Amino acid sequence: MAKPKVSEARAKLIWGRIWEAASSYYEGKVTQRLIATDSELSYQLVTKWKKGLSMPSPETLERLADKYSVSLAWLSGQDVDQQQGEFERFSDISSRAFSIAKEMVEALLPNGTQDQYFQIIERAMGLVLEGRDSAEVRGILFEEVRQMKRDG
Repeated sequence: MAKPKVSEARAKLIWGRIWEAASSYYEGKVTQRLIATDSELSYQLVTKWKKGLSMPSPETLERLADKYSVSLAWLSGQDVDQQQGEFERFSDISSRAFSIAKEMVEALLPNGTQDQYFQIIERAMGLVLEGRDSAEVRGILFEEVRQMKRDG
């Protein structure tokens, strides 16, 4: 299987947000090793995030967002507030959007790039935040992901 392509700019944005969230959590005493421990991954992989050569998986971002008490949307690079606020509501919404996006990617775009995956997650979040039900979100994403696949 081909290695997913990584947008260096997006990877560095996400790394910056991980570092900012961890710095706040650890009151400025953060290290890459602490982030590796929190993400349950190797120091070497975290170093690749820092260099923009790789990005954390959506599951890892979700784990870190929970650990550092920041929103998954913010940590994954979206232009939203950092703090969760109305945590239960957002948690439910983000979990539903993440689950639907993951389902669509696994079914329709298994060899897609990380950028495509994050794009689908962002779109799912937007649709769920608009108040659309899960079936409607799936239908819209199904068509959009099929188009994305055709466009290459």
